[in-house]
Amino acid sequence: MANLRNFVWSGLRSGSPLDFYKAGILIGKGKVNTLEPLHLSVTGKLAGLIEGTVEIKMPDESPRGRCTVKGPGDKEPVEADYHTEGGRLKIAYKGGIELYDHDRKYSWIGYGIFGWVGAWPEGEEVSAGVAPHEQ
Repeated sequence: MANLRNFVWSGLRSGSPLDFYKAGILIGKGKVNTLEPLHLSVTGKLAGLIEGTVEIKMPDESPRGRCTVKGPGDKEPVEADYHTEGGRLKIAYKGGIELYDHDRKYSWIGYGIFGWVGAWPEGEEVSAGVAPHEQ
């Protein structure tokens, strides 16, 4: 099922501040604007290279279909195919977006050239995690 809550850490809520990590190094900060079963919006700034909001809207909870994504630089939402696979949500948007809730403690976000970025609640101690591509 493509319920967006199933692909992020269970403790996240709308309004939650985030820290973004890559290889255990803090690379950015952000905030969950909206987290609902069919709507996710996250604003962030990563390593000074990318800044903005990514908003995903699902049509329903089907395991595959077409959703809309609006990312940094998009004037209008873009339709994109998606499917769920092995506990991950994969969206064919530009360089690709993947959401993966690794063991319900933190979230992994795969985004284009950035690869996998860990998303933790702001200020929480970073646990030793293995990026999905390393599993």
